[in-house]
Amino acid sequence: MALACFASASAVVAEEDREIVAENLVDQIPYRMGLPGTIAYSSDCRRLAYVMRVNDGYAVVVDRKRVSTERVGESPPEFSADGRRFAFTTGNDEAQRWVIDGVPQESFAHLAATRSIFSPDGSHFAYSAVEAGKMFVVVDGRVGAKHDGVLKGTPVFSPDGRRLAYGYQDGPAWFMKCDDQVADCGEGIGMSSLVFSPDGNRFSYSFRSSGAWIVVVDGKREKAYDQSGGFLFSPDSRHYAYIATVGQKSFIVEDGKEGAPYDDFGAEPLAYSPDSSRLFGTAVRGNKVALVNNERTGNFHDTILDGSPVFSRDGRHMACGWQDGGKWRLEVDGVVGRAYDGIGSHTIVFSPDGNRIAFLAQSGSDWFLVMDGVEKRHYPQVIHEPVFSPDGKHVAYGVSAGQSQSFVVVDDIEGKRYDSIWHNTLHFDSNLGLYYLASAGQSVYRVQEKLE
Repeated sequence: MALACFASASAVVAEEDREIVAENLVDQIPYRMGLPGTIAYSSDCRRLAYVMRVNDGYAVVVDRKRVSTERVGESPPEFSADGRRFAFTTGNDEAQRWVIDGVPQESFAHLAATRSIFSPDGSHFAYSAVEAGKMFVVVDGRVGAKHDGVLKGTPVFSPDGRRLAYGYQDGPAWFMKCDDQVADCGEGIGMSSLVFSPDGNRFSYSFRSSGAWIVVVDGKREKAYDQSGGFLFSPDSRHYAYIATVGQKSFIVEDGKEGAPYDDFGAEPLAYSPDSSRLFGTAVRGNKVALVNNERTGNFHDTILDGSPVFSRDGRHMACGWQDGGKWRLEVDGVVGRAYDGIGSHTIVFSPDGNRIAFLAQSGSDWFLVMDGVEKRHYPQVIHEPVFSPDGKHVAYGVSAGQSQSFVVVDDIEGKRYDSIWHNTLHFDSNLGLYYLASAGQSVYRVQEKLE
């Protein structure tokens, strides 16, 4: 299926059919007072939290209110996935604590860094801490057993929030605890190796024993390899895969079956199609890379685009960006498109029905949207990957065209100018409605637009 042959059914919006129905002030962040890297916003863009300088100290601001003036800890504010809850740390070199929904928790000598304190459904929180030389996990305010160490990056919740796992050390030995089950993990546990299946019913991790790495899936040990990593479950939770290395060769292991050997695998993770029928990895042979699975090897190129491959939601279509000789191309279902000076990483998007495709491309210093093979207007900088409306008939993306010249483009129509459009905040909430965060001076607005 060629790029230009993708179905192009759309309902193009005219300028008079686009209306800002709400421009709600979310917060006002005084210049040079908000600390970079501390700003967090909820998934619906209605709530904002950040750390600001106040006299000789700092304050945490949530929903335009100062909720703490204690010294801010290493973990900046964060919201739960549903946006209902928030958390941050406070303290000094002697005592630190989490503040959950504005309520200070118990103080400990030190708090360990964590991926996210909240479970995916927002109903629980968990973290690890240190007191009197011992480490432990705290779940919903309850302190667990004391250990010599807790694995960095743990505890980890299952996607449904029902289950919890973490690694810990007592003496020279390491152990894995998942729910109420404890397993011996020999010389160490792989960092970031704890993975729950999407349905939350399966669990995997890797550990080191006698110099080799062993993957454990649902309590059963796999074959030992020199190295292993990149584990993932398929979207339907029925399959699993990871990359293993023996000597100078690496290969994909899927459901216990070893694939063809290659020199190495790229940094991009393994990827299953949404229907779990196809698995791909980025294999290295010499100084070339290719998309491969356990059944076939694709063509080798100089570079594979970060974020490739990308699948349509139904798994019928697959797109991959690659570069040869300094030129970038997008390949969709085996059909290669025209050459560009660049293609934006992680900007390839299929419409929800899989019938349309959009991505950001570069020619010289200009960036532009390519929709179903057709180039749109060129800009100095495109700051948002394209997003489709649920019915696939409309597409929007953010642009920065100079000072105070940031705006959202919907179906080729440019919107109101702001100082900036916040990255990763552009979303459709209906077929004819979209929202995003925009800044004008010190003010941050949640902009809601309606299409006719």
